Amino acid sequence: MFVIGLTGGIGTGKSRVATVLGDLGADVIEADRLGHEVYRAQTDGWRQVVETFGPKVLTPDGEVDRKKLASEVHLVLKTCSGTHASSAQRRGNYGKPRA
Repeated sequence: MFVIGLTGGIGTGKSRVATVLGDLGADVIEADRLGHEVYRAQTDGWRQVVETFGPKVLTPDGEVDRKKLASEVHLVLKTCSGTHASSAQRRGNYGKPRA
């Protein structure tokens, strides 16, 4: 058995390749679709998203707004990476391998 992961930017042909592989008998798992199902309204995943990021990431009808969620995640990642770099710089370890 082979496992093939398709990655790439928008418009690079991932869906087309997945269709061709599916037509040839491959089992195709659409990770984006599965990911969206995980945080459908009122599911455990949805509750965890709302608990973590608050209702500001929801649409008026209670669905997760993926653009708002992405903005919040990127903000957290930027903040965390900035905090890590700053604390490492204060310790004088920035850019040095860990022992």
